[in-house]
Amino acid sequence: MRWSTTPNSYFSPTIPENDFSKYLTSNNSRLGYGTYNASRAKCINVLLIGRSQVGKSTIVEVLLNPQKGTYSNGFSITKVPHMQSLIVTDEQTDYSYQINIVDTPGFGQVRENNENPTDDDVLKCVSRCIEHNINWLNVVCFVTKAKETNRLDVPVFKKLWPYLGPSYADTSMMVVTHCEGYTADERVEIIENIRTHTITKEYYDYCKLGTYCFGAIDVNKVNEFKEKLRPMIVEDKLVEIETMRDTFITKIIEGANTKKTINELKQIHDEMKC
Repeated sequence: MRWSTTPNSYFSPTIPENDFSKYLTSNNSRLGYGTYNASRAKCINVLLIGRSQVGKSTIVEVLLNPQKGTYSNGFSITKVPHMQSLIVTDEQTDYSYQINIVDTPGFGQVRENNENPTDDDVLKCVSRCIEHNINWLNVVCFVTKAKETNRLDVPVFKKLWPYLGPSYADTSMMVVTHCEGYTADERVEIIENIRTHTITKEYYDYCKLGTYCFGAIDVNKVNEFKEKLRPMIVEDKLVEIETMRDTFITKIIEGANTKKTINELKQIHDEMKC
């Protein structure tokens, strides 16, 4: 599926033609633009939230550069919530979207200095970051790790559920990371298990925007192969990653049609503190 758009009209039909590019030749068709291009972009606000070490920050990195490998040292990298703005352009329609992603510290953090924040501390920091940076949320991504949802991520979902409340179900999706090592059929099976398992079914149903797989090139796993085999391994991984990345971006853009104001989230959070 591709996307299209109809630009807003800023001029009355009664005003004479105002596009003078017809007077320019191919040699000076860029005259007036100088160094920079500008285009209209639809703004989409996204929250990534979940357990520590599931790959929330990796999602952002893969969106920026899917060819860059990732690795983990077992410690949390994201210490405080922060927002990153990405410009995503559809190559077929040339339309752009500004995707503002609030990347958050994970629940159950383990830091090298052993100064590990509580989950309540994380929620408070997330709330402050959102309130200070954006006015609404289009998509909330519950991030979980493939084949660990039932065992490790359900307690996190239980804590997040009252924080978001039932009204945020329409803006929520589940993202299953570390799926680059599975075949397409195996990825379908992973999602189906989340959908049908008695422990995870209610969380799957809560995420009205759907459940999707995501992946990245694991540096350590690639290095397990001999040098001459690595180009083939990387190419095979990128084919799978491209499919998952395209699907994820498409669903994020579709989520632009859903919108929840930050005041709703703040009200829920204030009620939790009472």
